[in-house]
Amino acid sequence: MTTRYRTNPFFRGGWGQREDDPAFVGNVAGRDPIVGGDDVEKLYCLYWATEPRSRDELVGALVDDLGLDADAAEASFDWLREQEFLLPAAEYGENVTQWIDNGWRFALYYHEYVNGATDGDAGPVEPGGDESSLGGPADRTRTGEDLVELPSPPSFPEQSVGDVLFDRETCRDFSGDSIAAEKLSGLLERGLAGDPGAAAIAARRSTYLNVYPFVARVEGVEPGIYRYLPEAYGLQPVDLAYDAEELDELVTQLIVGQDYAERAAVTLFVTIDWPALRRETTHPRGLRTAYVMTSQLAHVALLAATAYGLDTFQTAAFEDTDIASVLRTNRLREAPGYVLAFGHGIEEER
Repeated sequence: MTTRYRTNPFFRGGWGQREDDPAFVGNVAGRDPIVGGDDVEKLYCLYWATEPRSRDELVGALVDDLGLDADAAEASFDWLREQEFLLPAAEYGENVTQWIDNGWRFALYYHEYVNGATDGDAGPVEPGGDESSLGGPADRTRTGEDLVELPSPPSFPEQSVGDVLFDRETCRDFSGDSIAAEKLSGLLERGLAGDPGAAAIAARRSTYLNVYPFVARVEGVEPGIYRYLPEAYGLQPVDLAYDAEELDELVTQLIVGQDYAERAAVTLFVTIDWPALRRETTHPRGLRTAYVMTSQLAHVALLAATAYGLDTFQTAAFEDTDIASVLRTNRLREAPGYVLAFGHGIEEER
């Protein structure tokens, strides 16, 4: 039986943007590129293979249409097979799945490396690495503490969404006053988990977005860094070796010197769990989805805080690698996405 081949569905091409760029470059994630002009016969072969073709048909097209000799045509075909630009049509479904995986890894590595991830964040093939080596100084860490249970969240005050939208504004000078644990509870439960009308969205969102409260001034909760566990409705201690003032300094450092969150009651660091998102979506465009959902979560949390009478500050400017180190996460498994601060502002400054 004659084997037929088709062009890899994850072949991508683009035109050069600068005068000294090649006119056209085509690639499949992780493979050597095809350069237009130099590799015109390979591009022609891929065009011809958009429908299943046999080796003889593809080699013959290069000989008949482009005037290549048989050896050169066969060498071009063999290179395309070796680089997996051409896939056996009979195994097309299996290979599509394989290249979806490859495309995801390629997109994620590019996304994180251009934002400062290092080889220490992952091995060369699979996301991972030695996560135990990514934490902060060991002498500042207290782990293994019991889960901090949160009180029942209070109901939202009676007011329209329009009023809340009108009232919300960015605070750049917090007073340093404490907030009740019930308000933190309401912010996490109602602001981040969603209301019953958005249960499906909230459930899906919570599978790949994690929230780390940096608790500085919350009544009844020891200052420190926690991870919010919505399924247990509590806070899991990550590092309790900071007091409120040290947390102020740490947050300022992590958000590239912005001092607007100083003296906030609590600052939330939202992260994206890449493997969990990968289980939700098979396409590399899922990276974009993650940031859309992060923005949605942030917007809802800001409105919830405003409804509870809290002032808010938000930023997406931060030191990715430093945050990952403090949170003891691996950036190719879990990456920072957004920072939100809540508390009471100084009235005369607003």
